[in-house]
Amino acid sequence: MVNKNYYERIVTFVCFPVEKMAVTSKNVEKALKKIKNQNVTALYFARCFTLEAIKIINEKHGVTFGLIEYPWTDDSCNQIRGGTE
Repeated sequence: MVNKNYYERIVTFVCFPVEKMAVTSKNVEKALKKIKNQNVTALYFARCFTLEAIKIINEKHGVTFGLIEYPWTDDSCNQIRGGTE
């Protein structure tokens, strides 16, 4: 399931519910707080990620796997949701 570049490394899988329209930076920050060992490679799976969420994941050397690639921002996503997270 993982690329051979990850062999002999600890890999953490972070999976978000597929019903979620897009994972925002706030969702990613919550997930990061739950990862005890920050020296692992984290692979994030979701329906879609906001641009800010992808930026945070990339800065932490994580990798995103989304079903849909759409350039949502946290703001545009929250506007569609009616201002709620």
